[in-house]
Amino acid sequence: MTKPRPPHHKDLADLCAEAYNSHTFAVRQLEGLHKVMDIKVDEWSRAQVVALRGTEPLLKGGWADVVRDLMVYPKHIPDVGVGHAGFITGGAHVFETVVPFLSLHKPIICTGHSLGAAVAQVLALLLKQSGLPVIEYVGFGRPRVLAGQRDWGDVKMTHYRHSADIVPLLLPPGLLYRHPVKASVIGKRRFWPSFKHHDITHYCREV
Repeated sequence: MTKPRPPHHKDLADLCAEAYNSHTFAVRQLEGLHKVMDIKVDEWSRAQVVALRGTEPLLKGGWADVVRDLMVYPKHIPDVGVGHAGFITGGAHVFETVVPFLSLHKPIICTGHSLGAAVAQVLALLLKQSGLPVIEYVGFGRPRVLAGQRDWGDVKMTHYRHSADIVPLLLPPGLLYRHPVKASVIGKRRFWPSFKHHDITHYCREV
């Protein structure tokens, strides 16, 4: 039996799609949106959401994204540990950028698609360890990010994979990095992994 998906995860996917076209913050070509949204999570009715877009094509100026994706060698950062150098460095940069406008009095949800989902995972960890009220992380089509596992405490963790999206399968477990939770597969199940199932529009339609 398929576990029901929280209704606000559709809103998060739509926000990730919106982040490809507009942004409220940008650091080293990592762009995203910060919004306060009406979201029912536990006893909360509103939440601060930080959403990050994924890799832009080279023809649209996404050279920095591609370089970051290719920085697959392990790197250690305090409070994060060892992980994919491009993703954890990006998460640290976004952390420094967004902390000044986050409130201690509203819960925080971190989300993203593809590269953005990887960076958002690191961001969520850094915010949590800094004492900020992170309650949830939701990733769409996220590649593997960190070596080993982390203590996420009571942070709700969700990782979506659409159909045969190949990106969550990249960097096999034998190459160090791990997913923090098992993927929730959405859409029609297919056998052969492909990039054509990775686009954020598929996640917006199926979540």
